[in-house]
Amino acid sequence: MSVLTILECGSIQNYIFASNRLREAIGASYLVKEALEGNLYEALSVITGSGSAGRESGFSRSGWENQTGLTELIETGFKAEILYIGGGKAAVLFLNKEIARETLSYLSSRLLVRAPGLILYSGQSNIDSTPGGLGRAWQTSLADLSLHKERGQVSLRSEGLGLTTNCVTTGLAATIRYEYREDNWTKVDNLSASAAARRAASVNANSEAKAWLNEMGGRQYDPPENLENLGGLEGEDHLAVVHIDGNSIGVRLDTLVRTYQDRTNDELARALRQFSHSLKLASSESLNEVTRTLIQALSESGENTLAARLQLEKNGRKYLPLRLLISGGDDLTFVCEGRLGLALAALYLQTFSRKTDSLG
Repeated sequence: MSVLTILECGSIQNYIFASNRLREAIGASYLVKEALEGNLYEALSVITGSGSAGRESGFSRSGWENQTGLTELIETGFKAEILYIGGGKAAVLFLNKEIARETLSYLSSRLLVRAPGLILYSGQSNIDSTPGGLGRAWQTSLADLSLHKERGQVSLRSEGLGLTTNCVTTGLAATIRYEYREDNWTKVDNLSASAAARRAASVNANSEAKAWLNEMGGRQYDPPENLENLGGLEGEDHLAVVHIDGNSIGVRLDTLVRTYQDRTNDELARALRQFSHSLKLASSESLNEVTRTLIQALSESGENTLAARLQLEKNGRKYLPLRLLISGGDDLTFVCEGRLGLALAALYLQTFSRKTDSLG
């Protein structure tokens, strides 16, 4: 019997802000994103046997939002299909419980190594083929997921044995001597496994952020890696940490599932995929609009312009006074120069609300 599994990364904010180093928060954000994207895709590809070539065994990394109904997929021998990714959650349909168990085992083992300290919860339910079966399984899986979250996570982590050195950022037992370059100097920090993983992941995160800025017309800017590079004037540093939760997107998703309770599983699957795709598109387009607006404002010259009130250049590099940390579905978290916080948050909310009016 087919099985629906809903996955969720727990305590995301705590994980990202476990350290007061922006570089580690950036890396943690990248690891959270990859947990239910890159790592999930890898687990599904390995367990279903589709590999990197695509969908030979019924799983496709790209274009899953536009795939056809479940009946056709079952007839072609699928083993796993993604139904939804967004807001820190992912929903996957498996051919049976054994494939689901193997996939979760593989995914968990990879996250233990690649993202130490990140918690992953899951909820499951069997799906019957009658009208509304997928909708009922969705509600049951969410209830199962909530139960696991309420029970909490029992930590079996050993903080250290004998005499240990504390991690300079998390206070946990340091297990790694991490060497890095900063301001043309080679430095060494004693880090815990989780802090070291965050630092390492920040390299890929910065590469993606730089490529994104180029697309936004901000080729002259580098993404800031330290709080000191957010544009504050010397002696007058202001910082804004902005977290935005979409306007009842979770309620809209629940309403969508209930609306299809008497429809076929195929129809609900298509609706969930379309909802996921539309939500992701609205989030990215809203963020792009905010970023382009900021870049445009910074390009204006004169004594009373925004650029004149900020210190954008440090150590021969020019930084954008904004750094994205979380962007997943209806959740957005970013840090910026303090005086920009309210204006950027208001612009994003207005844009996101406009683009999501028709969702649900």
